[in-house]
This record gives sequence, C-alpha cells and structure tokens, in this order.
Amino acid sequence: MCVKDIQMPVMSGLESTTAIRELERKRGSKTRATIIALTGLAAANDQREAYECGVDFFVTKPISMKKIEQYLKGVELAKDGASK
Repeated sequence: MCVKDIQMPVMSGLESTTAIRELERKRGSKTRATIIALTGLAAANDQREAYECGVDFFVTKPISMKKIEQYLKGVELAKDGASK
C-alpha cells in the first residue's frame, strides 16, 4: 500500500503511480499495490487523471484519522477476500 500526495517534488504522484503500474506489468505481478492519492486538488479532471494513472482511491485534504482508518480497513478486507 502506498499513500502519496499528487504534488511531489522531482516526480509527481501521478508519474510515480504510472511507473509503479508499469513495473507491476513488467514483472507480471499477480497482485497490485493499493495506491491512495492524498491531495488538496479537488477538481474532477484531477481525480479522473489520477484514476487513469492507476490510483485506487482519491482522497482530498483535510482528512480525519478516522477516515484514513476506514480506507485502510477497507483495503485490508478487500485483500483478505481476494486471498480466500
């Protein structure tokens, strides 16, 4: 699991997500990393672009710890269900 901001120095969160997804494809990964984009950008086109790059969840700041816990539990439950 990876939680990242979309606006990062050197390589944006979207560029790094694209690179992670490409690496997973090249390696023939049977599972993929869960990527959560945590950002201050709330425009619909930002969200669409994030999903197109391979982000699993798009979360706008500010966010409460309770909401983060809900995302993490949801990811954990989804992975448990996939392994059964």
